[in-house]
Amino acid sequence: MRRPPQCAALLPPLRQRITDVPLLAEQFLEELSQTMGRAPARLADEARDALLAYAWPGNVRELRNVLERAAILSDEGVITRRDLSLQVQTASVAVPNDLAVMECQAIKSVLRQAEWNKSKAAKELGLTRSQLYVRLRKYGLEHSPTP
Repeated sequence: MRRPPQCAALLPPLRQRITDVPLLAEQFLEELSQTMGRAPARLADEARDALLAYAWPGNVRELRNVLERAAILSDEGVITRRDLSLQVQTASVAVPNDLAVMECQAIKSVLRQAEWNKSKAAKELGLTRSQLYVRLRKYGLEHSPTP
């Protein structure tokens, strides 16, 4: 009997979806705060930059583990770069070489942040609504995903 594919197997690795890191980090820190029974920790700017620069070989699980450890070690609820247990390889970021792939990923990320409100997304991207609609058709993103 053949097993159905796993959802995670359908997603590209986190290193190819680096724009998702801040959103995932925020969600994980919120979940961790509920587990730990205290206010959610927040990321200092240099910590956010380090998370974005990291290659994430361990994918989403590694991100969650890094944030959990950092939330425990952080002072006054602010996670700094030194609280993160990232390997020194942070200098190399896996970035797609294809400009169209990068544009599509950026549009998807902004649409998710704007909860698929296309007017807000267009403004955030610095596009007119009609320019955004052209790109949505180009990348097959006309319709919001079903929950």
